[in-house]
Amino acid sequence: MAVELQGQAALVKVNVDDEGELAMQFDVINIPTLLLFKDNELVDKIIGLKSKARLKNKIFALAGEQS
Repeated sequence: MAVELQGQAALVKVNVDDEGELAMQFDVINIPTLLLFKDNELVDKIIGLKSKARLKNKIFALAGEQS
């Protein structure tokens, strides 16, 4: 999915076992958790397994919004 979003969004994977402080900072309790940021601000949090189509639609919607 990172290739499909290239130029519109960045995907970053974080291992919460290695980055416990970061997980606590964003209240990540369940895995998987997807945090969506726009203009360096957290705008949405998706918890649990979701379909690729649902995730892409959400990300494309945020990437397409005007700042």
